[in-house]
Amino acid sequence: MGHSRDNAIEQKLSQLAQMATVSPFSQMFYQVIARYAGLGHDWEDNIADLLTGLLSIELWYHRQLDRTRRRAHPGRGDLQSLADKRRIALESLTEEAKGTWGLTPEDEVARHLILAECYYHTYYTEKVVAHLEAALQQRSDEPLVYFALGYNRYILALEAFLRRAEQPGEGVPVNYMSFQWACLEAATAFEKVLTGSENDAEVYQWIGRVLATAGFQQAAEQAFRQAVQAEYDETGEPSQQDGPQLGAEPTGEELLAKLPPISEAEIAQAKEQLKKSFSISDLWPPDDPNIQN
Repeated sequence: MGHSRDNAIEQKLSQLAQMATVSPFSQMFYQVIARYAGLGHDWEDNIADLLTGLLSIELWYHRQLDRTRRRAHPGRGDLQSLADKRRIALESLTEEAKGTWGLTPEDEVARHLILAECYYHTYYTEKVVAHLEAALQQRSDEPLVYFALGYNRYILALEAFLRRAEQPGEGVPVNYMSFQWACLEAATAFEKVLTGSENDAEVYQWIGRVLATAGFQQAAEQAFRQAVQAEYDETGEPSQQDGPQLGAEPTGEELLAKLPPISEAEIAQAKEQLKKSFSISDLWPPDDPNIQN
């Protein structure tokens, strides 16, 4: 039973990894969940079943999305219908996950990460943050989860404490001190991702952008300088990263190394979250950029 289930999960992960509409971060996040979801057990495992359900929903959705977009004139109504069906399926899975308890701390990590992923795709940022924090209470050494926490704390700060200004794409803090505090919490989560390697450059850029958005310009400039420094090794030459061995289990650091670079338009795109439920496209490209839920 367990062997066939594990094979099915691995097959779905492989299929999702080949789909252009699945964001790179989601692909990595699914791999992290799979590491904690009790794979390899011979007994029935409700958490692994939850993961199977999540991957099945996402695989169905992205297949249908690809087929719809291949049409000569895809209608907005068709895309909205797909988004609605996906949302309903994820909400059903969320209710199932809320009523399920893992037998081990690892199971609970996987369950909270599954809930975080469901809430992310249904645009409940506050609940995403809560479940990422709960997962980290069980296992506090997972860099990718800290990265997700930093990102979602940042978006939550924008959603909770900024209001749309008259200028399109701009936001005005309604409680500046609370906004700054929320951004500092996001930066703190990003700091837990730092490893002292050249991979830190991307993380320092995120820290810098969050601090700059919050008005901590001097600290932001320091983070940007650290990002530049992290790109060079002890000889002063750009570092060359070694790829992971074939078949090896990817570590959190290796997964982070695969993240694409941050666009200069990141802050402007993040502020667009105030008007529509889209993620920042360079790191976490939206699965359905023409849809608002």
